[in-house]
Amino acid sequence: MKKHLLYLLVFFLSSAAFSQKDSCDSFQKATFTNEESFSKYIARRLRYEVEAVRAKKTGLLVIDFSINEKGKIDSVNVVKHPHESLARQAGSVLLGTKDSWQATSCNSSPIGYRYTLVIEYIMRYGEKPYIHPVDKIKKKMDKTIKKGDYEKALSLANKAIALDEYDPILFETRASINQELNNAEDAASDMAKSKQLKNELITNKIPVIGYSMITTSRG
Repeated sequence: MKKHLLYLLVFFLSSAAFSQKDSCDSFQKATFTNEESFSKYIARRLRYEVEAVRAKKTGLLVIDFSINEKGKIDSVNVVKHPHESLARQAGSVLLGTKDSWQATSCNSSPIGYRYTLVIEYIMRYGEKPYIHPVDKIKKKMDKTIKKGDYEKALSLANKAIALDEYDPILFETRASINQELNNAEDAASDMAKSKQLKNELITNKIPVIGYSMITTSRG
């Protein structure tokens, strides 16, 4: 039997525990101490692996990782991925930064904290322009909001979040829609989720583009 591809890959560098603070009067994310930004560092080292391109694997790769109070990455957990080869590569690249962090600060004290890194693998075919499915939905959603059709806008927001549950702006938008519909509890939940994502996302989603040749067969 073939092993299921979407299994959990966990890399442990130590058994040190970290504490995820629910609230801080003064919160500051961990800081990447390399000369270039963290997103540029990661993006420059990622490649769309050949086997993933051949298999036409696309989508989100999500990694949870913890930075302890000493500024060291002590665990890397691949939550989801389009292809094993992409998970191995991304995990390896992230582990390369394990000693390049200044710890998270809560009320001016260093703490351990869990972060999320989101990478999206996108396949391009020839010269055809690419429009992200979520962007298409956002465009329709903005139009329905302007028209005041909040029920339809809510349906579109739900579809967008189903495709990308790691976008804090989508949750903010849905919160505003729920407010217009007098769904106070749902609006509060969405705002809380947006705040959580803003704290836990170490950087904006990093795109990795792959190109697939279009072949035609001759009869």
